[in-house]
Amino acid sequence: MTGPAGTVTVHHGSTTVHIPRSVFRGDDAEIVAEEAERFRSMITERYPWLSSNAVDVILNNGQREMRSILDEETHGLAASRVMAAAGNADGAIRHLKSWAERQPEDPDIWYALARLYFGKGDAESGHKAMNRGRSLI
Repeated sequence: MTGPAGTVTVHHGSTTVHIPRSVFRGDDAEIVAEEAERFRSMITERYPWLSSNAVDVILNNGQREMRSILDEETHGLAASRVMAAAGNADGAIRHLKSWAERQPEDPDIWYALARLYFGKGDAESGHKAMNRGRSLI
């Protein structure tokens, strides 16, 4: 859930926390150590009853939420890049195909699918996806 501009909103019990997006980096929403430490200091000053473990849980929930936001903002491209980089091309293709069903007029999805198919050696599917992307421009 997005919160005020530039933040990611998470809930911890009855507490709503807005984590700056600067705490996260890249398609996988990697936690940036120095930004996380700034956030940790700020949140424990504001909510002194939160344990270190509770702040870890908040950060991890924020990371999951940020991944979801990135996936929505990029129409699946961020998550598919993470899957492909981890060697899961089939998962990346499945993910992008589901996005292509929801956003069939997005040429970036089709081009990304083409790259994945070509990378797997499936030239026929790669050409089909590439031609679909070209037809949308």
